[in-house]
Amino acid sequence: MTAQPRADNLKTTYQRWLGRRHPPECPDCKHIWGDQGPPDTFEDYAQRYPDLAHGAKRHLTVEWDPGLTVAEVASSVGCSQEHVREAIDNGMLEAREIGGVLHVTRTNVTRWKAAKAPAGDGARSWITLQGASERYGFTLEALQAMVDSGELSHRPGGADSGQGAVLVSRRQCGQLRDKVGYTVQEAAERLNLSVPLIEEHLRQAGWRRSGELLPFETVRLLSRRLAEQRAGAQVTQAGDEGLVSAKEAMAIASVSKATFYRWADEGLVPQVARQSGARYRDEDVRRQARVYWGAARRQGQTPPGWIAQEKPSKG
Repeated sequence: MTAQPRADNLKTTYQRWLGRRHPPECPDCKHIWGDQGPPDTFEDYAQRYPDLAHGAKRHLTVEWDPGLTVAEVASSVGCSQEHVREAIDNGMLEAREIGGVLHVTRTNVTRWKAAKAPAGDGARSWITLQGASERYGFTLEALQAMVDSGELSHRPGGADSGQGAVLVSRRQCGQLRDKVGYTVQEAAERLNLSVPLIEEHLRQAGWRRSGELLPFETVRLLSRRLAEQRAGAQVTQAGDEGLVSAKEAMAIASVSKATFYRWADEGLVPQVARQSGARYRDEDVRRQARVYWGAARRQGQTPPGWIAQEKPSKG
């Protein structure tokens, strides 16, 4: 049960809210107060304010800042307004309409600038629905629903993506995943660990929970941390036997360079450091290939022959 604030504390926050009350077009305030709209009286405020989330309470008393307009973003970053609009259209830069004018929060501008202000017109900025599902943990149905609703920017795939294929914005997928987050259970399933073990690793990593859900970046970093630990343990247990190069691993798994290095980046195939370059354990490559091809439904793509040989014959 949530402890109720004292009446004098409520009066203090009420006066602070009145003094910093945001204009009617503030989308966050609209969401916080809902269909009822903002309170008209202290009594109404005292009834509704205590049950609000901490973040909502904080928003209500900060100075109003709608963010930067397209022109202000362009000036701040040092690019053209057309470049900013293209980035917004491609899902590289999140914007919202306030009073009929597009605005971008200062935090989003800072992050976009730090990422070298991508416009989203390059091939690396886009990913197939299947790839987005594997990388960001959304189901194909959820991704398609976000595409259909306009929440997720998309474009037709190239000739090598298959007929009718759709590409979606990598950056926007990551932003949406961060907004949704992972439950600890979902993170455990993604990393193939038990919930208690996930929580123990989070404590060891010094992660401080700021909410019930884990951001995508936290899960990705945890995956890499676990991969490094596994790789370190494997090095002490064995020499070079069973190790393959990246090129050999791609041939074993029958996947592209982009797919394989995504596996390595996410810790799905742990890297073993050698003076001659990175190596990968054959068994790790095959394990991930089984998962990849077992879940894949790709037209015109054929899994490696050894996977077909492993499948029990029907009859």
